[in-house]
Amino acid sequence: MSQPPPAVDDFLELVGTGRIDEVRRTLRNDPQLVNAVGLHPFWSGRPQALHVAVEARRRDMFDLLLDAGADVNGVNDQYDLWSPWMLARASACSKRSSSRTTQPWTRWRRTPQRWLLSLGANVNARSNARTRHTALHSAAWNGDLDMARLLAAAGADNAARDDQFDGTPEDWAAKSVSVTNIRRRANRNTSFIMRAVSLPVFVFWRLGW
Repeated sequence: MSQPPPAVDDFLELVGTGRIDEVRRTLRNDPQLVNAVGLHPFWSGRPQALHVAVEARRRDMFDLLLDAGADVNGVNDQYDLWSPWMLARASACSKRSSSRTTQPWTRWRRTPQRWLLSLGANVNARSNARTRHTALHSAAWNGDLDMARLLAAAGADNAARDDQFDGTPEDWAAKSVSVTNIRRRANRNTSFIMRAVSLPVFVFWRLGW
């Protein structure tokens, strides 16, 4: 006789710790767990399994959950409005992950974002920050031309305005250049920063905006 499936919280811990065989077996017993909301296994908030897999940078778990019917846009109201796509974007630019992570993220840095977009993830989702900016705002601020191209191709709204400064992504790119110039003037070692300055200002020029 098979054991009853674990509670949602236990299931999310299986996902976060990479116990993929147990996750697969649990989903066979209770498929609805793939989109269940529960306590985060590592920190605060109530995410779904796909959120946890993205944050833990577990590619095999990410694939399994999508195959099992995970919602690419997520139920995010109990996780500070962070969607799986937004987490994939943020994780590509940060070191935030579980200490139990075993799989390098760098080998598939763009893949989760492209995949989630291809499955219908909301490209214009808003950040949980006070600015409520979009991913395109973030790409503009960081001078990330590849990401800006990806978002534009997926239908990102280049006229979207953030809630705090009422700025478009192009405004954010211009502001980023201004801030970086101020920092450059305060730093004698300007060679690296000068290269950084050139990126945001050309993001929208290269995209034809």
